[in-house]
Amino acid sequence: MRKFINSRWFIISILCLGTLIVYGSLSLKSKQNRDNKATNRVATEIQATTEDIENHQIYGTFKSEASWATDPTEPKNLLEITENNAILKVKVKSIGEALFLESTEDFNDPNPYTPIEVIVKNSLYGEKLDKINTIYLKGGHIKIYDLMKKLDQDTIEKMGIDTLSEEDQKTMYVSYETDYDYSLKPNEEYVLIVAKNPNNIYTVVANGYGIFKEEKPSTNLKAATPKIQIKNVLTDKNLTDSKGKELSIKK
Repeated sequence: MRKFINSRWFIISILCLGTLIVYGSLSLKSKQNRDNKATNRVATEIQATTEDIENHQIYGTFKSEASWATDPTEPKNLLEITENNAILKVKVKSIGEALFLESTEDFNDPNPYTPIEVIVKNSLYGEKLDKINTIYLKGGHIKIYDLMKKLDQDTIEKMGIDTLSEEDQKTMYVSYETDYDYSLKPNEEYVLIVAKNPNNIYTVVANGYGIFKEEKPSTNLKAATPKIQIKNVLTDKNLTDSKGKELSIKK
């Protein structure tokens, strides 16, 4: 079930229109160079792009509520309820603006997805997906101009977005959110549970429930090759395979 978040049905004040959100289009133009000067230049570009993203104007928010047939906080369940899945260690290169995925006979989702450009560092489970470079995360900020292309006229009028100027429609956003979201960050490494949709696009399963981080091993470990635990970013639960066996990475 989806509901539009506003206790007074889209009475948006000027203050709301000025809300700044860190989410949106990150365009990293980094190329691996050998000298420190090039590395510093790339870091500067990332910072400048991030500041642009923070200036997104949010007109309103849609919040999706999910009804789960199984407990999504258990990693093994996310693997059991999906097909063509994998667990990947990735490094995030950039995060783009949300968009609507192409509908097919077998896939039609009214929610936008945020494209995440990644470098696959390792395949820990399931399909070997070393060559993919884009993974999609459900939700994000969608331009009102693009949203209006997906809505019927009655819905557009109820939301009040038909009264916005063309300039506002192209510069303001509607945010699609859930209670289990997690914001990925460029240049950070994550372990993701992903699955292939019928339209051959790989998405993160259950948003934040499918996102994990490596936990640094204790410095006092005596093992010759200590294992690095992988914990969920929302629940702090250890990552497991579909049978409940804990997965870890050797240091």
